[in-house]
Amino acid sequence: MRAGNLRNQIVIKTLTESPDGAGGYTGTYSAGKTIWAKIRAQNGFRSLEDSRINLDNLFEFTIRYDDFPEISQLNKIVYNSGEYTIKSFKVVQERKKEIIIMATLGRTVSSPEFILTESAEFLITERSGN
Repeated sequence: MRAGNLRNQIVIKTLTESPDGAGGYTGTYSAGKTIWAKIRAQNGFRSLEDSRINLDNLFEFTIRYDDFPEISQLNKIVYNSGEYTIKSFKVVQERKKEIIIMATLGRTVSSPEFILTESAEFLITERSGN
């Protein structure tokens, strides 16, 4: 991969576990390594869960293999103040030069009221003040 294609700086956060004092562990994300990546938006989708609309956008991040070879689904990516959840990744087998990561940037619409119409379209309405 040519260096000119890697135009965006991302931060890969790493999950660390610490004892919670009751015999279990608590997971927290710590800022990890800042690396260069190529980012492409793929598609978006929405779902209805627990009376909330979830809006997910899928992105493809391409990084050099040597920059972060220990990537996993437990890591998170931070880019432009958004936190991306890694869904999958693959190592390009041509001499392990690059890793392609698929990640989602999700947001939840919960403040306004909404109606699910018969055609499966979401109609978002303003909440009436009380």
